[in-house]
Amino acid sequence: ISSAPILFIFGVLKMAEFFLVIYATIKAANGERYKYPLTINFIKATSQNNDLKTTEPELQAE
Repeated sequence: ISSAPILFIFGVLKMAEFFLVIYATIKAANGERYKYPLTINFIKATSQNNDLKTTEPELQAE
């Protein structure tokens, strides 16, 4: 049995993971929430609001 198909699938999944992490980082930098695909929510979210708010005045956008 050849291991080439397994290595190919692993490589594709790792590349997808890399790009999804970059995409999530950009979303977070813009103050948006990002839900990772294929994840299990163990803790129920308290709010479905997509924008992040902070209570510290120096961090709030004007």
